[in-house]
Amino acid sequence: MPLVADASSEHRLARAKQIVAAAPPRAANLTTLWAVLGDTHDARYPLYRDATPPDDSATAATATFQLRSGHAPPVLLVYEVGNPLDGKTKVVRSEVPRPQGAVL
Repeated sequence: MPLVADASSEHRLARAKQIVAAAPPRAANLTTLWAVLGDTHDARYPLYRDATPPDDSATAATATFQLRSGHAPPVLLVYEVGNPLDGKTKVVRSEVPRPQGAVL
């Protein structure tokens, strides 16, 4: 099925590119990724959505994997019902079992 770019998608993609251009992401630092996922700069087309009118959609949760080198298991961070940038959102942290013998 082909991707149909609407105004919402175009605005959100442009904003994500703007954030990444200003602060390129690094593997060891999730800050830029969270800056994209939690961005509300564009009031009409925010990346993080909270159902503020006229938008009737909301981001249910934001999740990221933190991959670590060696034998350390990856960590799944889930920001529940809130923006990862607000500092108040509950974060669930879970180590994900690595398949036996797998090394990054």
